[in-house]
Amino acid sequence: MELNNDNQAPNDPPDTVKVTAAAFSAKYQGKKECWRFVACDVGAYLPDYESVTIWHLRDLASGKRKIIKCTDVKTIHVPQFEGLKIETML
Repeated sequence: MELNNDNQAPNDPPDTVKVTAAAFSAKYQGKKECWRFVACDVGAYLPDYESVTIWHLRDLASGKRKIIKCTDVKTIHVPQFEGLKIETML
């Protein structure tokens, strides 16, 4: 792991920490550990544990997929009515 502190002001957040694939796989060895890391430590919005795949978690952790933060997600309940259209809701 390396931390880049070049010309960093005191109030700036720390720079990104680079972790090798070997170091990541040594610490997070299963789907449950990866899901908890991405959901809790990173704060990403994820599907339910049973419905997410380990490949999706791998892509999120490696940066191949964009991470959506939980704070940026708002869930709404939309009732099911026959004939309900988006235009009617707006």
